[in-house]
Amino acid sequence: MVQRTSLISFAVSGIRHCALCLTLAFILLPNVAAADYSSAVINQEGSSNNAAIEQVQTNDAFVTVDQQGSSNITKVQQGSASEAGDQSFRANVETRGDLNVVDVLQRDAFQTADVYQEGSSNLVSIEQIEEATTLSVRQSGVSQILQIQQNRLANATITQEGTDSVLLVEQGGRENTMTVEQYGNRNFAQIAQSSSGNRLNMLQQGDGNEAAIVQSGSGGGATIRQVADQAKLTLFQTNAQDTANITQSHAGTSQLTASLEQSGAEATANIQQSGKNNSIQAIQSGFKNDLSVNQEGQFNDVRALQTGNNTKLNILQGGLTGSEDRNTISVMQSADNVNVTVGNVGSNYGNRAKHVTVRQE
Repeated sequence: MVQRTSLISFAVSGIRHCALCLTLAFILLPNVAAADYSSAVINQEGSSNNAAIEQVQTNDAFVTVDQQGSSNITKVQQGSASEAGDQSFRANVETRGDLNVVDVLQRDAFQTADVYQEGSSNLVSIEQIEEATTLSVRQSGVSQILQIQQNRLANATITQEGTDSVLLVEQGGRENTMTVEQYGNRNFAQIAQSSSGNRLNMLQQGDGNEAAIVQSGSGGGATIRQVADQAKLTLFQTNAQDTANITQSHAGTSQLTASLEQSGAEATANIQQSGKNNSIQAIQSGFKNDLSVNQEGQFNDVRALQTGNNTKLNILQGGLTGSEDRNTISVMQSADNVNVTVGNVGSNYGNRAKHVTVRQE
């Protein structure tokens, strides 16, 4: 995560040349026993904005910051895990234009964060550690980076729009749901979900796409769609009963690659690619795994390895009518009671040169 500079407690600093400042509705000092209540409201418009809020040992804290234009920075920090009690945090930050940064840290208790950012040199970095965290972030254009870490019963909805995108997310806890969308330009994503029942829905559309994803709990599910330019996908699922649905497509000359590794029992995977010069590499280790692959286009390659008993593999590969497609398939199954089906390779698709290798041990 981004290295965090220390915040000035209960201060709003560097608000210079503001066209409008509605600053600091009220903030309770720490360790005040008069009431279990904390709140802060800041509204800024125009020029060299800067806002910092810290609420420690709070009970049911609340922050709202609204910044509009110029050199924006927002920092919010609420509570400490070492002083955890029946605390409920919320933070709502909006920023619109120019050199945006938002940095929110909420530790423990119920935590919610809702951040919206618009244009220019964006960064959002949020840590919510432990307990029941929820998050909704939307970021828009230019030099974006978005870093998020959530633990315990995390939940997330994230959208990133375009230019120099990066997205790094880490979630702990079970039955998390995450939706990620990246549109255009230099996309990159690195996502980790741990514990059981995690779900990821991800779309990368256009330009430099890449993704490296790890789901380490049982019953995880990933649905990933890349509409290329230069999609490259790596997905690791490391426990039982995981599911993967991967779709990669392009109409140009990009070389799509998909790498999948599932290392638990009763896993299922469905991979689809369209276009040319594409490759799929899939590894399943564990019993009762099921892999289905569909490739359409020219000069494509599939390599599959299954090492558990009672596994199934179905590959459909086809090209363009009348073309010399030169698609290749290489399969190895090492276990008992395995099944492989290779369908329509060349038939009805005009493949004149094809290579299929199947090895079972």
